[in-house]
Amino acid sequence: MSTWLSRQPVGLLFVLFLALFASLAVVAHVGLRRHLVDREDDASRMAGSLMGAVGGSFAVLAAFTIASAASSLGKVEADVAQEANAVARLSWSTNALGSSGAPARDALEAYVTATLDGEWRPLGRSEVQQTAAFARLAELEGTIRGALADAGPELGPAERTEVLGALDGVSGARRNRFVSTRPLQPALLTMLLMTGAVLVVNAVVLALPSERRTMVVLAGLVLVVGGSVALVLGLSAPFSGSFAAGKDPLLSVLDGLRANSFTLPGG
Repeated sequence: MSTWLSRQPVGLLFVLFLALFASLAVVAHVGLRRHLVDREDDASRMAGSLMGAVGGSFAVLAAFTIASAASSLGKVEADVAQEANAVARLSWSTNALGSSGAPARDALEAYVTATLDGEWRPLGRSEVQQTAAFARLAELEGTIRGALADAGPELGPAERTEVLGALDGVSGARRNRFVSTRPLQPALLTMLLMTGAVLVVNAVVLALPSERRTMVVLAGLVLVVGGSVALVLGLSAPFSGSFAAGKDPLLSVLDGLRANSFTLPGG
């Protein structure tokens, strides 16, 4: 459920959770009004003593979750940049293959294109083997290793090491990108929702004796709680959420591959 929610637009999530917590506040207000007849003042004083603890708990949990999700998103963006650098390095290294370098660069271009076209939004809910980019990567590895075999002894050990190291760099960067895709734990989302619900209900009890003066505060609290949950979900899907990692580094290197920017003159 949390995975599906995290793929929705953050605006829709905000409206959804705002409606959820607002409905909770209305239901709690009606129910508590009937249950706490002539005891609103006592209940309000008790709620006031609990407000700091409940509010602090929600604030700490929300801050931790948002910071963790934002950190994960930053890690994914760094991994994408690293992958783009690895692709550029591999393209440069294929110049050592001479005429065999062109098929290798074509295979590399096909891999990057497949990654951008079919592996962004599905990432995190598909296995690596189920993507077209996985097949293109296997073809790339086969093409480069075949070119190294055809090069024979004319290709020095240093050049071979550089090509193989660059190829491993592309594979390793791709693995890092997949490892960085961690969905929001349902237990963490459940804790955040429960803490937010307790905070809203406690605020309703606090507002019972003087609801006109505190209604604005209660409405603001509902906005903060709903917005916090929506933000957490929006940040928790780095490839399919509202704050998804950008494709710009790989798009830039793909443009370079198509323009032969990584090919030496005469290569």
